[in-house]
Amino acid sequence: YRHTRPSTFIAAWQHIHNLFVSAGARNIIWLWTINRVAPGESAIRRWWPGAQFVDWVGIDAYYRKTSSRFRSVFGKTLADLHMFAQKPALVTETGVASRPGQVRQIAGLFAGAKRHHLLGVVWFDINAKQQWRLEGRPVALKAFRVAASWFGSASGSGRP
Repeated sequence: YRHTRPSTFIAAWQHIHNLFVSAGARNIIWLWTINRVAPGESAIRRWWPGAQFVDWVGIDAYYRKTSSRFRSVFGKTLADLHMFAQKPALVTETGVASRPGQVRQIAGLFAGAKRHHLLGVVWFDINAKQQWRLEGRPVALKAFRVAASWFGSASGSGRP
């Protein structure tokens, strides 16, 4: 978003969408993904390609601090999206940094996704600026498996 104008992005998105449609491609899900909206950032609506060009919306955001909670990480962005995009949503890229409180934050991530009726959660499984990977962290991996299992269940009982 720092390298082009919203109108250019929208025109490009719609153009690619229309090329696929005119070629007869019907087995596609158009996923419009944005980064988390932080205070002071530009309005995401300016980048919206339009409901007829998008099937799902996605949010990329991370639990970077020990104080991070679902609401503080995703709340503002979800609220902004619901003002104009009545589409199924999912967390398209996320992770909880390895530190004290990680297990609680993992559980909160999935509980928040379920509470907000999101389609799912995609975990960023690469160590970059922070330690996002779960491999080698048995307690965090177990918390992830339990929370993911609970998220997928109808009752929330942990039984898929």
